[in-house]
Amino acid sequence: MMKTYAKVPAVGFSDIHFMNNIPCHVSLQLSNSTGLVHEQAIDALENMVLRDLKPGKYSLDMEVSSTCLPAILSQRTGQVEVLTHDKEVTAVFLGVDGGTVLPTVLDGHDDPEKDHDANGRMRVVYDMGNF
Repeated sequence: MMKTYAKVPAVGFSDIHFMNNIPCHVSLQLSNSTGLVHEQAIDALENMVLRDLKPGKYSLDMEVSSTCLPAILSQRTGQVEVLTHDKEVTAVFLGVDGGTVLPTVLDGHDDPEKDHDANGRMRVVYDMGNF
């Protein structure tokens, strides 16, 4: 792994780390009580960090196209509530269970801190869902 420096959210901000485990492009919409906050797309099997959000409660809507796993997926949209906290990175796993796309907020929070030599930490996430 390459040595890097931590990107820890500042006081008054939080981040969301999206992990796409679907072999398709996923569209994401993040909203709160005031409306749409952010709209983003994430490529197949990629990770993305959405930075500098205000801590609070968000609703995440995800969607994949009709060309994504057409013989497998019967439900192409999913929704989950995401609660973010000051100076923390919340992890959201985008996967499939049965024939349904499923966004899941992982327990705990990601730790973007590095060790004393600027080496990154690795978090192992496994998907027990099925296609």
